[in-house]
Amino acid sequence: MNVPMQDAATCAVSTPFQQLGLGCFHIRSLESGDQQLRSSRAQRRNDDPVRLQARRDGQHGDSQALAGAHLSAHADDRQVEMGGTLAELWVRSGHEVMISSRHPEQLKLIADKLGPKAHVGTPAEAAAFGPVVLISVPYAATPQVGRDYAKALAGKVVLDTGNPYPNRDGSMADQARAKGAGLSSKEFLPGTRLVRAFNAISYVALHDESNRTGEKIGIPIAADDTDALNVAADLVRDAGFDPVVVGDLAQAKRFDVDTNVYVKLMTAKELKEALRLR
Repeated sequence: MNVPMQDAATCAVSTPFQQLGLGCFHIRSLESGDQQLRSSRAQRRNDDPVRLQARRDGQHGDSQALAGAHLSAHADDRQVEMGGTLAELWVRSGHEVMISSRHPEQLKLIADKLGPKAHVGTPAEAAAFGPVVLISVPYAATPQVGRDYAKALAGKVVLDTGNPYPNRDGSMADQARAKGAGLSSKEFLPGTRLVRAFNAISYVALHDESNRTGEKIGIPIAADDTDALNVAADLVRDAGFDPVVVGDLAQAKRFDVDTNVYVKLMTAKELKEALRLR
């Protein structure tokens, strides 16, 4: 299935730089010499019944919908919600971000709400912004992202939030689920320092549970690159959650869609127990 790139967004963050989202978000550290990332909610459209139902059902913003037609119609908005929420949380932590899509003018409202640390650009500009990138697109668009921005993304830490859904993404989603999204994304995004992160939580929970009182919600993450994993863990903390390292990209399948921890709000301790981690 071909997913038009204008219907997707990516996001980048930097301290170095990171790219994240259904458009592109970049985050830059406040300390220009600091090589460790310290780590928005997009405005909710309460008159959208599909989004309201998704919230009630606890569905993941970039993956679930009531019907395939609704997914197709609203995929872009939901990716922006996920990336926008993370952008807001990271801006609060002192990061500078860039949000982007192929129609950056459509993201201006989000950037304006986030303040002077938020910028808008094209995906190419976001990919060039820095060494860390978050990609949150309909999963069928992931191979195209890997092809179109291979040079810009090479060697960068890439956070992948996407989930494969056959009713939206076609047969490639069945193959990705069977193999595991971690290993599949690794093939689609070669040359990157890939981390699976933020795919097992909804954008609503990201906003509502960030820095909550008491034990924080755990966010499972997985990567083959230890340094990239540490960068992602810092960003999880900066977003107001506890990182839970599950293992390498093959182990990311343990928190894919339909697993016992997917979109379940668990503390780090509960998440480790559910996944039988030491």
